[in-house]
Formats: sequence, C-alpha cells, structure tokens
Amino acid sequence: MKRQWLIFMFVLLSFVCSAQAWQEKMGIGIFGGEITGISGKYWLNDSMAVDAATSWTFGERDDLWYVHSDFLIHRSWFQLSSGKLPIYYGAGFRTTIGDEDSLGLRAPVGLEYLLEEAPVDLFVELAPVFDFIPDAQFDFNGAIGIRYFFGGRGPSTFVQPTGE
Repeated sequence: MKRQWLIFMFVLLSFVCSAQAWQEKMGIGIFGGEITGISGKYWLNDSMAVDAATSWTFGERDDLWYVHSDFLIHRSWFQLSSGKLPIYYGAGFRTTIGDEDSLGLRAPVGLEYLLEEAPVDLFVELAPVFDFIPDAQFDFNGAIGIRYFFGGRGPSTFVQPTGE
C-alpha cells in the first residue's frame, strides 16, 4: 500500500510540474463516477489532446490504484452563443493495481463544454473497456468532471467548429 501511495504522489507531482511548463494547453481537475480521482489533459493542437486520470480506493473490499490515458479527437458539431461544446472520442489504456491487477484498452466517447470566459472545461464521458490481463473481460467506465487550464487563456481557443 505504501508503494502505491508513493507512485500516486509521483504522478500527481509530475502533473503539477508539467503544467507550469505547458501553460494554457494543460489542465488539471477532478472527476467522479464509477471511480473518483484526478484528471489531466494536454491539447496537442486545436482538435487533438491526450488525457490521463488516476484514482484510488481504500476500502474494506478493495485497495486499488487506477490509471488511464487516452488519445482524443474533438469535433465541434454544436454552435453555442458562448463557449464550445465538442464531442470527443479516442482510444487508450487503463490499468488497476492492488488486490486485483488488470490491464486493458479503453474507447472513450464524451461531451466537453469549454467555457469562453474562464480557463475551465466541464466533461462527461462513457468508455467501453476491454481488460485482457488477468482475464478477458468487458466493462464500462463513466465519469463527469471539471478541469482548470493554466496560463489564463483556457481551452475555448481550441476545437474549431467543423468546416472552419
């Protein structure tokens, strides 16, 4: 358990240190759902991003550390008077370490609201998951969350409407 806590703290510190260097392209926040934890997102360009999340549980039933990372593509199909509301989809991996270790693939699909006047995004996503270690197993992850983007510019400068 102590090793898992140290790994978690290392990941968290990496997010914080990286955020200072990446400025407004990097956001960090929280999410809740089937699992609850910390989420980070880095915009590669105006329509592609990489996200990662980590969470932990300390319960009677399971002691578990969860990590996932995805490559995401954003498409803005909705026109709003303020902010942007892109749909995103992608692929990535997830792993759990603890009482029952696992490794699998994710295919997230979500909706993200990018505020125009604030460096904040709100998101909701659903991700089918196929674990192949230790056994083949199909599952779903779902979450809602919020992230703050460093540098004050915010994510609304990304994700151009389709056709622009």
